[in-house]
Amino acid sequence: MPELARELDLPVTSLYWHFRRRDDLLSAMVEEAVSARSQLLPAVGTSPSWHAYLRDYFTAMRRLYREHDTFADLLVVRLDLATPESQRRATQASERIVGYLMGSGFPEDTAARIVRTMETYTHGAILAERNRDRRLGEIDTEAERDFAFGLDTLVEGFERIERPAAQTGR
Repeated sequence: MPELARELDLPVTSLYWHFRRRDDLLSAMVEEAVSARSQLLPAVGTSPSWHAYLRDYFTAMRRLYREHDTFADLLVVRLDLATPESQRRATQASERIVGYLMGSGFPEDTAARIVRTMETYTHGAILAERNRDRRLGEIDTEAERDFAFGLDTLVEGFERIERPAAQTGR
């Protein structure tokens, strides 16, 4: 808190007036990051198909986290500090994608599993890339291609999941 106060050119007591503990400040930051992320990632229905949407959404999420370490710190590493309201809004974003996949013919449990898998893959890739970059002391130039390969492999696997014939829209 003292370091942040110096950076903001504020008395440390001003920070403590608004945030009694460091975790309170981090929770407020997580809440702001959840709101900002929902505005910065593609909305459901902005891509021509569910395949394209998954690729677009999770590529944009990876890019956001790569370009802004603070987003990754707050929404991947410290999401445990999210307020119940922030958790609800983060869950709603995932539920919108689940609903979109259901509209494309996936059963609800399968759609939810697809979204969880994509989130886990993207978050894991971000953490692995950040660790690799720190270890190497430079940005891994193949990371984007590797991420796209894994993303395409997952989406191609999801395409093979049986769906009721009447709702197999692409």
